[in-house]
Amino acid sequence: MKSKHTLQSPELTTCAFCHASEEPDTTVPGGHGFVSQSLRPHDDERVALAFLRDELDACDAEAEPARCAMLDGLFGWGAVVDWEFPRDMATFGN
Repeated sequence: MKSKHTLQSPELTTCAFCHASEEPDTTVPGGHGFVSQSLRPHDDERVALAFLRDELDACDAEAEPARCAMLDGLFGWGAVVDWEFPRDMATFGN
């Protein structure tokens, strides 16, 4: 699917909601790239990677274009691995 639907503007993506201090990364060749500070979800809000993959597989882009674009933003660009966030990483709404 690989879409540009996650772009809000040339300087900001919809990912900025969860990734603080998002800035364009001019070192990415041939496209829009961004760097940001990640935020750790609270333990009771973490979503399993397999669940998100299933959501992408079942996503209907005609019915929910924004949701499908967000899921594609996670999985549509290469390998995704599950890992634990560092315990000292800032969380949402600290």
